[in-house]
Amino acid sequence: MKERINRLARGMLDMDVPQITGLPEKIIETVSAGKRETREFFVSSANNLHIKGLVYTNHTRVMVENVSFGGLRNRISYLVDASFLEDGDVISGAFELVTNGGEITLPFIFTARLGASGQTLA
Repeated sequence: MKERINRLARGMLDMDVPQITGLPEKIIETVSAGKRETREFFVSSANNLHIKGLVYTNHTRVMVENVSFGGLRNRISYLVDASFLEDGDVISGAFELVTNGGEITLPFIFTARLGASGQTLA
């Protein structure tokens, strides 16, 4: 960090920004009603520059396990709490990522179903 401050003081600016890739457009999944499940998504750099940032969620039933991340390929783990939900209940909101590559909103919709997670019942 000290080196970066010294470079800025000398007028040397780093203009390269990481290009974020690997994110889905949105997350639409099924979760088991009455259970808590851990899921994940990945944030990667397309131009091999280090990505660092924070991730938040705007729904109380979706919790990010570690809000800060950094690296070329980052795994974001989160917990979906479908406790006390019934079949057909919906959890909708978004993940907000604030990174050195820009701000990203990743919407999500989780539908609680009775049965195995990730499977749609016919």
